[in-house]
Amino acid sequence: MYNFNISAKNTWTSLLLSVVMLSSCTSDFLSTNTDPNAANEEDLLHDNLGMGSLITQMEYQIYPCVTKAQNVDVNNYQKMYSLAGDIFSGFMGVSNTFDNSGMNNATYKMEPRWCNAAYSVAYQNYMIPWYRLSLKKELVPTTFAVGQILKVLGMHRITDMYGPIPYKDFKPSSDVAFTAQNEIYDLFFNELDEAAAILADFVKTNPDARPLAAYDKVYAGDFTKWIKLAHSLKLRLAMRIVYADATKAQAKAEEAIRAGVMEGNDDNALIRVNGASTVNPLYMICHSYNDSRLGATLETYLKGYKDPRLGLLFEPSEVSGAKDYNGVRTGIYMTGNEYKVCSKLNVTASTPIQLMTAAEVYFLKAEAALRGWQAGGSAQQLYEQGVRTAFDQPLGASQAKAGSADEYLKGTTTPVPYKDLLDSYNSVATFGHCSVAWNHQVQIDDNDDDDEGGDDPGDYPDDGGNPDDGDDDGGIDDGGEITPAMLPFGGADSEELLEKIITQKYIALYPDGQEAWSEFRRTGYPRVIPVEMNMSMGSIDTKKQVARLPYPVNIKSDFPASYQHGLSLLQGADNGGTKLWWDKKADKKYQK
Repeated sequence: MYNFNISAKNTWTSLLLSVVMLSSCTSDFLSTNTDPNAANEEDLLHDNLGMGSLITQMEYQIYPCVTKAQNVDVNNYQKMYSLAGDIFSGFMGVSNTFDNSGMNNATYKMEPRWCNAAYSVAYQNYMIPWYRLSLKKELVPTTFAVGQILKVLGMHRITDMYGPIPYKDFKPSSDVAFTAQNEIYDLFFNELDEAAAILADFVKTNPDARPLAAYDKVYAGDFTKWIKLAHSLKLRLAMRIVYADATKAQAKAEEAIRAGVMEGNDDNALIRVNGASTVNPLYMICHSYNDSRLGATLETYLKGYKDPRLGLLFEPSEVSGAKDYNGVRTGIYMTGNEYKVCSKLNVTASTPIQLMTAAEVYFLKAEAALRGWQAGGSAQQLYEQGVRTAFDQPLGASQAKAGSADEYLKGTTTPVPYKDLLDSYNSVATFGHCSVAWNHQVQIDDNDDDDEGGDDPGDYPDDGGNPDDGDDDGGIDDGGEITPAMLPFGGADSEELLEKIITQKYIALYPDGQEAWSEFRRTGYPRVIPVEMNMSMGSIDTKKQVARLPYPVNIKSDFPASYQHGLSLLQGADNGGTKLWWDKKADKKYQK
């Protein structure tokens, strides 16, 4: 287990807002506060490296993966993702109490050291390299364009963690004001369009040129792939704002689809690591630290659907005489690291790190079609293509594929109840009702007791489930078929179809817990098992679950004016219960 006190001094004495906003900290910001392992100006000029090294730095920091002294990058990844989105989404569970006796993010006692990390890494390792690129934009427009896409890819995760952040007119040597999240998203759309246009112009006249081949660890300098990623990311962000600004969401989504998005797994955006100087941080967090295991929520879906990806993504539990896969529920009482016997992540030090995939894009298009937008196919066609593409994607330590999805797409089973391997008190008897097959619907209790208003066709039975009807779907009565014809969005049937789309996208997103958490907050899907222990002192609703990370603790004390401006844009308290601008869906169906 990593002791989070080890690097506290050299990590947090220069927490980024103290670094980013603040000419008062040093007269030579770039030389004093940049990553000592990053390329400096001399490096960039040496041997004609140009500006490509900044692209490498940004790629390796979206998910920190460079091997350094005291495992700084791995520890940053853990605090940014493993102890935030990965557990909030139900992808993973912590198997340790850490040095705070379990009073941490997992139990909604939001740990400042962990919540600070993403903010610090983002500004130091995305925004400063991007700023340096922007100064040479006219000299290296294509390098700047790739950096622009990387900036959006990294910073949309940051604003989706915190809400309003410093973004517009960013300069590392000035006190940058916070930007409202709706304005940040507008800037994202414009920046992606600009970057794609620059790259498209270059490709027209230089179709075979790859000037960044030596530096680009995602696409080896293939700008046609970067263009598709820009459009695909635009589609992701357009769908994110659909409940806040449906008109703009549709316009931006249809623009992205028309422009050309990812089509197959060859288009997937993956960070290639070598297992030595760069590593997949999940390998160390799981196998060296023994801090992460399969999450309870993901277990219920993979087992319930008899999903062949379960064995590709996870290892059986370490329990004598049993070969089963067991997850850990977030927010439970632990005495130490007893849950390390649960299923490990099936990942090696050199497993590629997933940024975005074609499968996700098909599910985004399926949702667009369900809403009646122009998406290049019907919702059912795009949904099923998303599943097939996900099954054809190399996964886990072996990079094997799940195979044919034909039988899986006919599946009418539902998520299984969750059974805690060590303590039945943490088990959940009744879990979701969503099946895989597009035309299959499940009858469920419509009793409305979730305080969201109206009758809820998605609520769970209050009596623990219907009598078993003889199949293996957890005692839920099969209710027939949903018509495959396009349905007007907003009714019970279309909501059930949306849950199918988001649930399958959820599985395909693994292990990107940050994106899965954002989608859960946006849609309420898939059903995520809530924490058992809520130590937020009432600031986070157990059923509705955590909505954001609090801002780094030093902003309030060191930059009170900026902090107050950020809160005015957030329009709520600086705690984990305040919803973000795009989190506007009014009728979410929560797991009881």
